[in-house]
Amino acid sequence: MKTAAMFDNIIAQATDALRTYQADDVVTLLTPLLAQSLPLAQQAQVHALLAEAHHLQSRWAEADALLQPYEALDARAALPTSLQQRLCLRLAALHTEQGNFTVAKQFAHTAFVLAETQDDVQGQGAAQQALGKVYRLLGETAFAAEHFEAALQLHRQAGDRALIARSYFDLSVVSASRSDYPLARHYLTQALQLLSEADDALLYGHLCGGLGATISLEEAGGLAERVQWFQQAQATFENLGQKKYLARTLNNWGFELLKVGQWQEAQQLFEQAIMLGKETNDRPTIASVLESLGEIHALQGNYERGHAYLAEALTYVAGYDQFVETQVHLALARLLQWQGEWQQAQVRLAQVQKLAAHTGAQLHLTAAQLQLADIACEQGEWDTVAQLLRALPEAVSKFKNLWLTGCLRFVQGRLAQQQKRFAEAQAHWQQAGTIFDLCGRRFWLGRTHWLLAQMHEQLGQPSAADRAARQAHKEFQALAATPWLTALDRWSQRDMPVSAEATSRLPPSVAPPLSAAPETQLTRLLDATISRDVLVQELLQVLHEQLPDTAIAIYEQGHVGMPRLLASNQSQPQPAARCAEDSAVR
Repeated sequence: MKTAAMFDNIIAQATDALRTYQADDVVTLLTPLLAQSLPLAQQAQVHALLAEAHHLQSRWAEADALLQPYEALDARAALPTSLQQRLCLRLAALHTEQGNFTVAKQFAHTAFVLAETQDDVQGQGAAQQALGKVYRLLGETAFAAEHFEAALQLHRQAGDRALIARSYFDLSVVSASRSDYPLARHYLTQALQLLSEADDALLYGHLCGGLGATISLEEAGGLAERVQWFQQAQATFENLGQKKYLARTLNNWGFELLKVGQWQEAQQLFEQAIMLGKETNDRPTIASVLESLGEIHALQGNYERGHAYLAEALTYVAGYDQFVETQVHLALARLLQWQGEWQQAQVRLAQVQKLAAHTGAQLHLTAAQLQLADIACEQGEWDTVAQLLRALPEAVSKFKNLWLTGCLRFVQGRLAQQQKRFAEAQAHWQQAGTIFDLCGRRFWLGRTHWLLAQMHEQLGQPSAADRAARQAHKEFQALAATPWLTALDRWSQRDMPVSAEATSRLPPSVAPPLSAAPETQLTRLLDATISRDVLVQELLQVLHEQLPDTAIAIYEQGHVGMPRLLASNQSQPQPAARCAEDSAVR
């Protein structure tokens, strides 16, 4: 290097390239300097910037080779304090990715102390973020939230909008891991109000992908809304060449398609995601994709292959990311239940409860308890079911989560049927079916219809049983759920008479053969207030039960005066008249 000015110019160019995530440009600019004999401080500066560039592209081996000489305090002691701080942050990030959490915490703490000595507010915020990430991966969500909140306050003090938005994103991830999805969505919305893609493209992609994933976990919005956010994140990460985060986005997108039965399209996304995940050695993403692939094969009866995928998933996240590890154990428990291995499934669910209690993932904990109740139904242990259901309604109500509510109604219906409270069982299952339909949970919708079919047969209502069985078959067929199709076909082929009622002009979902008591109908409507869409469908059901021969349509007032159809018990309802006051000349 001929002059210090030339060196400073190259460093400035590399720093600007890092700000816009042009990692390859940084490597091109700085790699030639490695062959030169530079003073220690300049050499360390080059190493730190190059390591950050390699980090952006998930090239951990290259980053490790550059940073390894600075692991020892003696190697950093002679360097300027600001450079020591930067190296410690890079070492903390590297060890976090490698799962060396104790070492990562030490380097992050050292970076914070060094930033304090310089009154470097941004540096302190960055160190707090590094500590928060370590604690989040350890499942210590309370500590993680404390560090991310501290980072937020420091970044507010510094007045950097992008850093404030980054803190909101980190807090949203912790909130989601603790099953507080409305709070997670609030943080993400706050962040998106602060910056655009032009301000910070990588962070913008994180926010879009995070919002899609959070809406999905919350079971809010529709498929189109979720996919829209995933598509925006995908475009951003592709433009930046961010394979690691692109893999996470494709995995979340694939899971959405899997739920609604588009499993072939989902599998294509999973295959892309796992290729990118392995290329970047992103363990949580690899495990999540393997979990989803295991779920597909389990649903389709390929149990051995499903087990293999899920066992491999655990090797990537056991002891590394407890949130994803909990999800994999839940998937294994479902597979074992479907195989009829109920005791082994219960062992897995005990592990889920242990992990969820540690991480604060209350939704996972409640999901495990609901599955235990479902297994107890399979075993005929109705006292256990009743005992679990005493606490579950209150636990489920805390989340305002449609899928959990649907699962609760599903199990409540099973207990009511066993106790011969058939109208109540039907009410629970009809509401569960409405919820699963709205959520796009086709497998659960199929199971619900099959239970309805069995109850109708039990009550001597063959045409209603036939309708429900056909609907169940449709849902299982969409998922290629072979074991369920085989069992359903075997059940349907038994000698069951079919009446003309099966060809009624009314859709099956609004033609219940049982008559519910008024108090049961009122309870259904109160229970349905978790969601406007669920409430509308339940109101339609209740009205039809009271007025079975009446054409019913429910409308809402549109923005321009034209009523908009919300639900009907007719395939082609009559259009509503415009309200008189909206028809008047103004």
